[in-house]
Amino acid sequence: MSLLKLSNLLLLHIISQIDNGDTICLLTCKRLYGNSSSVRRLITFKGIRVITDKGQISLPYPVSQQFQATATRFKLNTFKDILKNSISDQHVVHPDTEYFDDYPQWIQQRISSSTDRTSSDKSSITTVLVNNDQPSSTLKSLYNDIPSVETLFIDGTKQQLVFSYASIDLGSIALLPRLEYLSVYCANQVKLGQHTTLRSLKLDVGTSCTLSDLGLKRFVSLTDLSFKNHFVSSMGPDQLPISLTSLTIRLNKTPPRDTFHSLKPLVKLKITLQNVPGEVEAQEQGFFDLEHLRNLETFKITDNNYHPTGFKYSMEISIPPSIKTLTIRSNWVRIPSQCVMPLLETLRVDGSIFIDGRVSLITCQSLKKTGIYYKCHSMTFPSDYPPNLETIDLLRLKVDHLVLDNIPPCITKLLMPLTKSGKLWRGGPRFYSITSRLTKAISQQPQWLPLNTTHLTCKLWGEYAVFVFRLDEVINHTNVRDLSIIIDNFSSGPLTTYHFAIQRLDADNRNVLVLEKQSLTGGIITQRQITTNNQQQQQDDQQTQSQYHPIYLHFETRSDSPYELKWSFAKDKYKYEYINYDSDDDDSS
Repeated sequence: MSLLKLSNLLLLHIISQIDNGDTICLLTCKRLYGNSSSVRRLITFKGIRVITDKGQISLPYPVSQQFQATATRFKLNTFKDILKNSISDQHVVHPDTEYFDDYPQWIQQRISSSTDRTSSDKSSITTVLVNNDQPSSTLKSLYNDIPSVETLFIDGTKQQLVFSYASIDLGSIALLPRLEYLSVYCANQVKLGQHTTLRSLKLDVGTSCTLSDLGLKRFVSLTDLSFKNHFVSSMGPDQLPISLTSLTIRLNKTPPRDTFHSLKPLVKLKITLQNVPGEVEAQEQGFFDLEHLRNLETFKITDNNYHPTGFKYSMEISIPPSIKTLTIRSNWVRIPSQCVMPLLETLRVDGSIFIDGRVSLITCQSLKKTGIYYKCHSMTFPSDYPPNLETIDLLRLKVDHLVLDNIPPCITKLLMPLTKSGKLWRGGPRFYSITSRLTKAISQQPQWLPLNTTHLTCKLWGEYAVFVFRLDEVINHTNVRDLSIIIDNFSSGPLTTYHFAIQRLDADNRNVLVLEKQSLTGGIITQRQITTNNQQQQQDDQQTQSQYHPIYLHFETRSDSPYELKWSFAKDKYKYEYINYDSDDDDSS
């Protein structure tokens, strides 16, 4: 069937199943898009959010840096209406309106509270971020003007780690009848009113209080509860809504053994423990009894407690057989050998736990993903793997000389830190290459990673203003279609992550579409060919072998626009070439 004859329903279904890069490729057939004007208002780009999913803002900016890049560098004018569709349900209340001045007017009208929006426009708003100096009056206006709000973020951040809101009064929160997701960040105190339909609650509060003081059992529909800091001083049994399916909690001491027994529906549990050396608990060994939670699939414990010397382990955790994802960020935890985990698919542990045998993998044949944490200072990459293993995550493993030479052919996702491979030129920036983790024998072959490895994540770390990555190696020597680059320059802010879709447009990889999926910046790179005559082949059949010049991606960590991507060929020291699409808006096919 011709693409032009697809029904609108089928076209929308196809678009809902593919990512932004594939959507652009599909709709680049402009006759297809032009003949489907009735569905334009229903198509959106995935993940294009003015407000991040966590409601966080990247200071000093009131919106995500990915959206900054999209708003200021979006050149696909043919698809501007899709971008409009993607952001019209979001609303930012921020006192510093000049941050929006660089945005096109049509974007300002859709995201900023400083521009007038009609009642009909406001009726479509479902997500709001409040980040101004008058949260109480702003909340009142939301109650009156935008009752359609489903997700509300209240963020008091003015400077990092500063709680600028003295108190947030949410006693009338029920006046937002559709509200399902509520996040309060950086407030010294919070007053919670009853809300019978609230499903998700995230709190970051400055004043210490007990769990019973919060009165959370009133939220009878609450399924997701997350405490973002250690403001809960103590907790005990029967203090949480029994409707919870996900709980993230930070505690100053180990709770009573039966604390979680009543939470039968719980599917995900994350616990962080942290005390100080002067507040070491009297008990020599803590115990978490989770065997009663027969629906529990994900459990993570991070133990930042101070532990006296002389203890091999100080905490024992009984795990139910339903567990599928287990993460242990501690040297001090032991899982009893009688805890069978037949459904375990993902395991992330400190390397020393493997060495000491405190977690047994004998029965974990269903394991699909494994991750090793940083406290294993040396390791031999194992030659035998569970038969279903798909993902190997080594991002947190601090091993300077880690070399991968036996990656199983079944691996589809590989995550690894890279080491510096040299400098582009004397005095120039250092570059990173995937060859830093591969043996010389592998790097001399045409294919460096298994054919099934289509997702690759690389972490670049160091105290540098500019990071450079060898992109051509991924294009020409792997089958990777999804490339993620994580930049860690040891700053106090969140790590910057880039997600690239790679589409090879020719059999010989001459033309390659590279698209950063969060910001929709990217374009087609035409590789520069190096031709060398092979003397023996020239005598036999006059064939010619070809290869391409190196391609370097440049990441400037101190830039105000980190998603303003730049790349260069090997010889171009300072001549950056912007990756971007042709802005031609001609609708002819």
